[in-house]
Amino acid sequence: MRHILLVTVEKPHDSKSWSGTPYNILKTLESKFDKLSVLSSPVPKKNLFDSLLRIVLGRNKYPLWMTKYALKAYAKDFDETVRKVQPDAVLCISSQHLVFARKHQLPIFMLSDAPWIAYKEAYQQYESVPLLAKQYAKYESIAANKVTGVIYPTPWACEQAKQRFDIDFTKVHLLPFGANRYCSDSDQEIIQNNNNKMLNKLNFFIHR
Repeated sequence: MRHILLVTVEKPHDSKSWSGTPYNILKTLESKFDKLSVLSSPVPKKNLFDSLLRIVLGRNKYPLWMTKYALKAYAKDFDETVRKVQPDAVLCISSQHLVFARKHQLPIFMLSDAPWIAYKEAYQQYESVPLLAKQYAKYESIAANKVTGVIYPTPWACEQAKQRFDIDFTKVHLLPFGANRYCSDSDQEIIQNNNNKMLNKLNFFIHR
């Protein structure tokens, strides 16, 4: 029996979580493996100090999932789940669960759209860089060096991983994401939404 564990901070059973990416990964794994276990930790653990800092600095400047307290809690959940379900392999979406996790003697792959800091730097004119960004970049590099391999959907993300993580190129895998767009609304809801649309007005948005 082939048994895989899917690990994520998203909600893989919710088709609207992260644009449906975890949901479609889950469905694909279900069709390819004899058994699928899931560890989903969408809400990070928090302590009083981090909660107060978040209030002062704001959620974008101080996201709780990036704190050491939360990352250690993610790792604890991961280690306990691996011990309990005994999978043959692990696919972890993003790196949160892996930073402080123990070394496990089984194939573990980390999947994301890009190395986190590379993505933040590329879009920093649109999104603020969190206070703990440099620290988390080091954590993600540690996680990448722990695992069997890292998976990204674009050549650019793969090159960023090789440069930033200082890992052997054979550990970096290119796997383009498929289309996640599908409709979960009923026919009646679609008709109602179309009837509610305003067709006599056109809005233009200019980005500078």
